[in-house]
Amino acid sequence: MTSHNANTLRTLKELYDDYRPAIVRITIRTREGDLANGCGFHIGHGNIVTAKHVLDDGELDAVTRVYDDEPVHVRKVLDSSEPGIDLALLQTDFDLSDYVNKTHFLGDKRRQDAKTDRIPLSFFTNEFLGAGFVLTKVLLMGFPRVPRSNKTYLLAVTGEVNALIGKYREEQPHFIISTVARGGFSGGPVINEYGSLLAVLIESLYEQDQAEENGFASAIAIEPLLNLLAEHGIEPIDIPPHLWKDFCQRIKTGKAINNTRTGTDD
Repeated sequence: MTSHNANTLRTLKELYDDYRPAIVRITIRTREGDLANGCGFHIGHGNIVTAKHVLDDGELDAVTRVYDDEPVHVRKVLDSSEPGIDLALLQTDFDLSDYVNKTHFLGDKRRQDAKTDRIPLSFFTNEFLGAGFVLTKVLLMGFPRVPRSNKTYLLAVTGEVNALIGKYREEQPHFIISTVARGGFSGGPVINEYGSLLAVLIESLYEQDQAEENGFASAIAIEPLLNLLAEHGIEPIDIPPHLWKDFCQRIKTGKAINNTRTGTDD
């Protein structure tokens, strides 16, 4: 549904307006019986991305579209075979055909042309990552708990990439984002100024004697998500077929590049 121009620089407010309909709230009933929320986002064909730990924290209670507060039904949950990858893919009946085909933004050609039901994936595999991303602006969305609010709300925050880091016992690179790390943002998209997915927010990195909110917001780079899609035979809508075919071939032959030029210039 609709095409994207990933080379067009947009304001973060425009990105929020364009991609808000693709966001879902994932509600979990914890082992203590409480309800907790995480974030997910649609990438096309009913496939919703989130953080695996959001689902592991309890029993799935509901997946709800932000656009109209309607439920989304989950058919299957797919995990990565890579150890330690905190990502999951929900195969669902997510469908915003009515919004895409019947909603009209009169007098706002930019928004009408940008109308979409999904967040497009970038193709920033690990070999393309480096210090060139530092201090670029990003948009994050999620469902942190707001004290005294009467229900759960979608919050949008802007931030900057502070660093690209490696972690102990984990091969995949992570972006450190300047926003406050709060529960409820887990599984949410980190969208760059050109309107494509840069990373997925995963966790707060903090010392044991610190509050979680005082840690660093950490987002996993996109290559593990691409690996997850390839592993389950799912072709992304927004990556050119020839690039996707080459990427999948590299995985099959064991030539996919996993090294990161962390802290170096492009």
